[in-house]
Amino acid sequence: PHLKGMIRSNADFNFRRNNEQEASNGISNSLGSYTSGWSTYKQYQGDFLFSYDNKITEDLTYTVNIGGSTLQKRDEQTTERTDGGLAIPYFYSIENSVNRPSVSYHLSESRTNALYTFAQFGYKTWLFADITARNDWSSTLPKSNRSYFYPSISSGFVFSEAFDWRQQLLSFGKIRASWAQVGRDTDPYRTNFSYPSAGSFNGAPMYQLDPSIPLLNLKPEITSNIELGTELIFFNGRIGLDFTYYRSNTRNQILPAGVSASSGFVSAIINSGEILNKGIEVQLKTRPIES
Repeated sequence: PHLKGMIRSNADFNFRRNNEQEASNGISNSLGSYTSGWSTYKQYQGDFLFSYDNKITEDLTYTVNIGGSTLQKRDEQTTERTDGGLAIPYFYSIENSVNRPSVSYHLSESRTNALYTFAQFGYKTWLFADITARNDWSSTLPKSNRSYFYPSISSGFVFSEAFDWRQQLLSFGKIRASWAQVGRDTDPYRTNFSYPSAGSFNGAPMYQLDPSIPLLNLKPEITSNIELGTELIFFNGRIGLDFTYYRSNTRNQILPAGVSASSGFVSAIINSGEILNKGIEVQLKTRPIES
């Protein structure tokens, strides 16, 4: 069939519980101690994809795909500790705390939705092209920058097939080129001031201002890649040469930067400047002896 469709969803649950018991007359606490904690991690994911393939002519074929996805994460942690030791030696229970026990709680949630499309074109057996486009919406970014788009395009030309150069000297020849962008969001709660749990005092829970200064206008990180290359195979596969030039440019990199302690903070979230990587890769393959 020319039209295909797929819809799926999955859920991942992880539950962990831990207990720590310290005997009475111990080195750190003569009355002993008890710590109890649990954590749950939940991840829900769903996606759909519809694909259609056909021929424009006998030699020209294409496939078009349209899809979307959603990803939701929830991380929850609770820790309880006795304070002042155990009222009854060797009876390990939070209720057996000499003073009011200490309790800390952590919750982190995020969601990312996406829509994407990609198309593939082929002419005979020697010319190919791929085009993609994707848009993400992330809850970890501010509302003004929550949506970000990144496309790509790539092509390949097998000139040994196109010009019928498949001889003993040159068995296979191909050139390729691609340009692509990739977007990335960040961890939750980096765009507003937050108050994470800081334990408790006399049994009452405490919260403190996060030591990292948020960036209210945080932008998504975008990486652009360019790649040019060729693949040559000689003497029916006995010698192969693969040459690649690449250039990768990342802008708006999301990083924590240190700040003066006099500000009352430890670091600040920033969108840093651009980072450029480029280079050349050459790979030579040989098979001098064949039995």
